[in-house]
Amino acid sequence: MTKEQKVEAYSMYLDGCTYQEIGDKFGISRQRVHQLLSEPLTNKRGKPKKLSESCNYEGLSRFIKNNSCNCDEIAHIIQRSMTNTYQKIVDKKQFTISEIYKILEYTSMTFEECFKLKEREEK
Repeated sequence: MTKEQKVEAYSMYLDGCTYQEIGDKFGISRQRVHQLLSEPLTNKRGKPKKLSESCNYEGLSRFIKNNSCNCDEIAHIIQRSMTNTYQKIVDKKQFTISEIYKILEYTSMTFEECFKLKEREEK
């Protein structure tokens, strides 16, 4: 799987797809999907991460959690693909200014409230 396919598979999982459904889409077994995604899919307690847990931005993360948003909804708001949106939310790829305006309008937050980077725990 390419990096983009892995990101798409991870997004599908976060949106509720099973390993089998993901495997069917990419032509691999559900066991292989599990192998490929198990490391980034779990938090420290071994439970699946939610998009709000993976999000790099404090305010956006809170909004996603409080409003039960998924990656597909945010992608619709900014009019981008789910894969591209996921990369921007989780992988610190930059949103364009028009995407930022759309998110701020949708969430009714200021830039500072929405896009403050989360402080990551040291390992």
